[in-house]
Amino acid sequence: MANGETPFISVIVPTLNRPGPLAECLAAMAAQDYPAKRFEVIVVDDESRCRLEEVVSSFRDRLDVRLLRQRRAGC
Repeated sequence: MANGETPFISVIVPTLNRPGPLAECLAAMAAQDYPAKRFEVIVVDDESRCRLEEVVSSFRDRLDVRLLRQRRAGC
């Protein structure tokens, strides 16, 4: 960037019925050395049978993360 500022990015994480791998993914993003104030994480739940809110909310103190739910769009 011309002003030397680190770019702001959005990371989209699609998921379906995988709370364990989602937690691992979010933990890896929280551990990065990229400035936490320069990226957001948007988890898109494809109508999981399990509740993912608890997984996502456990990272809110370390990440700018939100959970969006959609009606089943995948296979």
